[in-house]
Amino acid sequence: MLTDQISKLTTGATVALMFSSLMWLQPYLAQLSTTYQLAGTAASALIAVGVYRLLAGGLLWLFKKSRWLRKKILGNGFLEGTWVGHYLHGTEHRFTIEHIDQTSGVTVIRGREFGNDGRTRASWSSDTVSIDLARMQLVYAYTCKVFERKHVQQGLGVFSMVSEVSGEPANKLDGYAVDLIDGDPDPNTEFKILDKEMKDEDAISKARVIFGVPAA
Repeated sequence: MLTDQISKLTTGATVALMFSSLMWLQPYLAQLSTTYQLAGTAASALIAVGVYRLLAGGLLWLFKKSRWLRKKILGNGFLEGTWVGHYLHGTEHRFTIEHIDQTSGVTVIRGREFGNDGRTRASWSSDTVSIDLARMQLVYAYTCKVFERKHVQQGLGVFSMVSEVSGEPANKLDGYAVDLIDGDPDPNTEFKILDKEMKDEDAISKARVIFGVPAA
């Protein structure tokens, strides 16, 4: 997704720059012989490639440095930050905290699950992530380690991306995660609480307020 966005921006900027340059040089090029005009055309093509690479490299560098630029370029696909979720396992409250990183242009998800007592029950990280803006859907495969079990689990998360503020990227993920071994889906709703990473203790405190769960 990032590659496509940067490619579009860079192509547009390169075309505009080269067109302006050629319009400015047109009177001078018209005075040259055909041979020199052909040489000038070839040189323009090489310069265009160089300009494209320079602009693409510059945009990618700025993208990695600026969260504001990532938000602008990714638009509705901007999910970076800390997300908190909650669900009931029987009568036990459980919280999820996910940190989504899009700094490199590749979406990476790292998460952990906590019991109501604050103890970590599981941790996971994404293997592949797909963001479908047409359907506003986030789908990712993950590897999960549940501490009370000996084996590592493979799973799939499927979430609708919901924006509760018109014109803004999604601030709510509503869906489920399913273990590929037992196939039982675990429904979950997550809310973004910050555009950057937040400490677990602070995130859990925020989750308790959002979901109305008193401290244990």
